[in-house]
Amino acid sequence: MTFDDGYESVYKHAYPVLKQAGYKAVVFPVTGYIGDWNRWDANLGGIRFRHLSVEQIKELSRAGWEIGSHSAHHRPLPYLNGYYLDHELLRSREVLQDMLNKEIMTFSYPFGLQNSRVQKAVKKAGYKFACKNISLNGMTDNLLSISRIPVHKFDTLKSLQKKLSIASYPMERLKLSLLNWPARFTTLYQILFRKQLSLEK
Repeated sequence: MTFDDGYESVYKHAYPVLKQAGYKAVVFPVTGYIGDWNRWDANLGGIRFRHLSVEQIKELSRAGWEIGSHSAHHRPLPYLNGYYLDHELLRSREVLQDMLNKEIMTFSYPFGLQNSRVQKAVKKAGYKFACKNISLNGMTDNLLSISRIPVHKFDTLKSLQKKLSIASYPMERLKLSLLNWPARFTTLYQILFRKQLSLEK
């Protein structure tokens, strides 16, 4: 199980439930917003969510959770030039390694967006594994393009079972691709206003 963005809700809600059940997971914080609100998001509805704090990330790591990177500012990586792409990958890894004093090996592509150029940059930055969203081309054995099945807050046990069923996989891929359309607003927002996003963190 993986959790993108590194919201505080992971610590408050998912962590206690999984701990009681004896499970661990992977969380991918956006390092430029640790302890901050999700200002990287377009937030068309004005909804704000708090990101995990440094201490919360450290506690999850001590509990056996894997901490991976979700970039520094949640930018759409294929649209970035080499300088900004390297910053998103290297800076976020550096922040987490300094924080946890351990190697960060896993990366999650913001918005699930990636291509061969981005994959090469991820590998060059030192990551061994990288996750994307569900693929319309099915599963691959490329460790820098690992497919996942998204689960949303409105999913039921029945819909989750369908997602895990091979027979319904093509239909679920189509449905999930449609559900991901709203994320394009944030992608467009960041492309148009990327010069206003700080690269300090």
